[in-house]
Parts: sequence; structure tokens; C-alpha cells
Amino acid sequence: MGVSFNIMGPNSSIYSDEKSRVLVDKTKSGKVRPWREKKIANVDYFELLHILEFKKAERVKDCAEILEYKQNRETGERKLYRVWFCKSRLCPMCNWRRAMKHGIQSQKVVAEVIKQKPTVRWLFLTLTVKNGFCCKVKKYS
Repeated sequence: MGVSFNIMGPNSSIYSDEKSRVLVDKTKSGKVRPWREKKIANVDYFELLHILEFKKAERVKDCAEILEYKQNRETGERKLYRVWFCKSRLCPMCNWRRAMKHGIQSQKVVAEVIKQKPTVRWLFLTLTVKNGFCCKVKKYS
């Protein structure tokens, strides 16, 4: 079954509001995810690409338009089964999904490190490279 604007993250559920019959995406903690706002931003991004006549404009327009859900027969709960994204680096919808994916991956890595080495000490490190002239930059790339 296809539904617009209602996308779920991993381990979250979609519930139907009895009054409006609109599917609402909620996390396990009950927080509603702002998919509608992301789709509106996606449409704005499409309009800019369309004006500039970029080839990927149509792909961006169709980003997360078709969603397929599987429903648990026992609980009636629906989970996202399949969705098509444009995979554009600047697409708000794809960026948000990518950020959620990276967050979950980071949580798994941290949990595994803590499990294997419970006394580990954490260090946040930022490395930078001094800016150079254009001819010097070419050497690094």
C-alpha cells in the first residue's frame, strides 16, 4: 500500500489517528517525526533544481513519494517496508534519513565498544589542514 509523506525510521511504528485517518509516524517514545516539513523542504529544493534545469530535478521531486508498508496482522501496527529516495546530497528528505541511519550506526558502534572495553576513555578529536594556495591544494587532491 502506498502513502504519501508518512515515512518511518527503524524500529518505529505508524499509528492511525481515528478522527482524520491520517497516518502519523511516531518513535517508540511517542514523539511525532516531522516528515511533512521535510517533504515541503524537498519540494522547495525541487523547484530550485527545476528552474536551473538540472537533470536530477524529477528524481528529487519523486523522492519518498511512494511508500510501501507491511502491517502486522496481530497488532495492526504498520512498518515501512520499501521506499524510493532520490539520493541527492542536498535533498532534505534524504539528508534526514541519512542522518538517522548514521546515528543508529554510531549507537551500535559505541554500544559494542562499551561492551568489549567497559573502562575505555573517550576522546573527541578534530584534525585540520592549513589552507594553501591553489597550486599547493592540487598536490593534496
